[in-house]
Order: sequence, then C-alpha cells, then structure tokens
Amino acid sequence: MSTAQKTFAVLLILLFAGGVFLRHYEDHAGPGGSGPLTAVVVEDSAHRTPAIAAVLTAPEVIAAVTKSHVAWHVIDQAETGPDVAEVMFAIEAAQNKQLPVLVLRRGTGKPKTSPLPQTGAALAALLGAGSGG
Repeated sequence: MSTAQKTFAVLLILLFAGGVFLRHYEDHAGPGGSGPLTAVVVEDSAHRTPAIAAVLTAPEVIAAVTKSHVAWHVIDQAETGPDVAEVMFAIEAAQNKQLPVLVLRRGTGKPKTSPLPQTGAALAALLGAGSGG
C-alpha cells in the first residue's frame, strides 16, 4: 500500500469518525443543546379556537419571545412551500400527535414535542426556560 493510499485511508477513517460524532451530538443535543432556540406551534388553523388564539397572542408570550430571542413560528400542519423549509422538522415531529403541538429545538438538535400549554403564562415560562434566559 502506497503512502498516498495510507493517507487516503486515514482520512476516510477520520471523516467517518467525525460523522459518527456529529450525528451522536445532534441526536442528543435536543432543546438543551447549543444554538438558538426555535419554537414552533404546529396546528390545524381551521380548528383554532379562541382559547388557542389567546394563548398564542398572550402579551407574556410575545414578551418572552422578544426578550429571549426565540425564533417563533405558528404554522398549519398542511402548509407547504419554500417558507416552510426552516420549520419542516417541526411538521415532521408533530405527525401523529394531537394538534396543536409545541415543538422546541435548540440549534440543529433533536426536536422535543409537547402539547400546547393552556395558558399564555405557562407557554411564556416554557419559552423563557428553554431559551436559557
């Protein structure tokens, strides 16, 4: 085996090991990982109730999003198009779950889903705690 072949083999091994590490890191980063927090509410907008609208537009939610610099999105489960690409992870995570679903992800970590809290204060607390702020 020539020196060039040995060097190539070592590089392949290092690339493989690096890829395994990154996949492991991203799978376990979750909302507590590193990077900015993205919060997405996936809903069926045709069935949005006044109570859900009140939670989504509560002043304390808007304040928590602004203060903590959370990337905040509310999206219909059936929405498509280029604007949806950055939150497609949330639509996929919400599949087969009762809507509305809150999906949190830090950076490119694994998304965490939970039912949408019933009050604006509870949602604001989740967003504030999830942002690290």
